[in-house]
Amino acid sequence: MNNFLHNISEMIKKAQESEYSEDYQRISSLIHDVKTIIQENIQNKTRADIEAVIHKLENNLRLTDSDINYIRLWIIGDAINYKRMENNFDDWLSELKRLEEVITSYAENGNLEMGDYYKLQGIMEDSARLIPNIINYLEKKERINNFEQYFRDNYEQNRKIIIDILETKLNAGLGQ
Repeated sequence: MNNFLHNISEMIKKAQESEYSEDYQRISSLIHDVKTIIQENIQNKTRADIEAVIHKLENNLRLTDSDINYIRLWIIGDAINYKRMENNFDDWLSELKRLEEVITSYAENGNLEMGDYYKLQGIMEDSARLIPNIINYLEKKERINNFEQYFRDNYEQNRKIIIDILETKLNAGLGQ
């Protein structure tokens, strides 16, 4: 794992120096692969624990806080850890507000000239790149909230659904 992380770090340094999109595409590809490897490592290290949790669920045994944390890890761990690490959400919202104000000023202008259309192209491109980050963050947040509410409100009644989700992930070889 350390070699992968070192490679990512070196690739980032190189990309920042070169400013070529291909370098960033290679980083993206490697990061995607490393995310999969990390997920497999998490699953391998917690497989016995999640199997024990499934056994408890199947036999209507009481779950400990640790058991619930394993369920949380396997179902929404990626979202929790992303949300914990992400620190640009407020900046994204501020930038979107700024873009909205610029768009509003053009909307109220009425007489758009060719130069305005060029500027609007850039504004729309900026908006189109920004909004997916906001959506991704909010989807992760909603996934966490939905899980927590569902688990809190319906855990006992829906043991079978939780078992099915965990077994599917266990059999698929993915913990997230």
